[in-house]
Amino acid sequence: MALTAPSAAPAPAPATVRRSRPGAGLGVIGTVCAVVIAMAVIAALFGPLLAPHNPDTVNLAQAYVGPTAGHPLGFDGQGRDLLSRLIVGTRTAMLGPLVVVALSSLVGVALALLAAWRGGWTDTVLTGAMDILFAFPGILLAVLTAAVFGPSLTAASLSLAIAYTPYVMRVIRSEAIRQRAQPYIAALEVQGSRPAPSACGTSCATSPSSSSPRPRSCSAGRCSTSPRSRSSASGCSRPRRTGA
Repeated sequence: MALTAPSAAPAPAPATVRRSRPGAGLGVIGTVCAVVIAMAVIAALFGPLLAPHNPDTVNLAQAYVGPTAGHPLGFDGQGRDLLSRLIVGTRTAMLGPLVVVALSSLVGVALALLAAWRGGWTDTVLTGAMDILFAFPGILLAVLTAAVFGPSLTAASLSLAIAYTPYVMRVIRSEAIRQRAQPYIAALEVQGSRPAPSACGTSCATSPSSSSPRPRSCSAGRCSTSPRSRSSASGCSRPRRTGA
């Protein structure tokens, strides 16, 4: 009886990769919002070039006049074109919040990570300072800053950034403290990423390349692994127990 070789299994068909179009997952509402934001960004970047009229030209004869052929939004109380002022004012309306969010996020994240990593009195001082800032509302601080330094976009942005920094720090600090207790942070400390305080107050960091399991002691501000220096260092090693 002749033996026939088993037939080879058919090769699987190559998987087709579906490429989604940009913006396909946004939906109708998301697409409309993206278009509005894009229009606002374009108006903020090229506002003076897109404005049909000079936004500062005053014409009291046209005060509070409604929409006309060349002025779709009409005029304000001083006869200035509202459409031109709206387009040019988009830059200030978007630049101020952008500066506030950027500064508050940068300072808040930096202070939160410092407080969570260092701990101790550093965490206490930074947290207490942020708690004091919580007592001042952002709008009130902006009004006080404008009254002292004069009305300007820079003063208002800086005051609001200071007022909103505690909110950012509180959220980031809580997450940083949770991550601080994770095992990978402890592994980094064992490898010497953070110096551990010794018995006499100096910093005796563990070397990542050292494989000696012997504990380290300090003598005259230096660390030592030898038992001889550990026994001769005054104030750094624990006293030996003597039998009765």
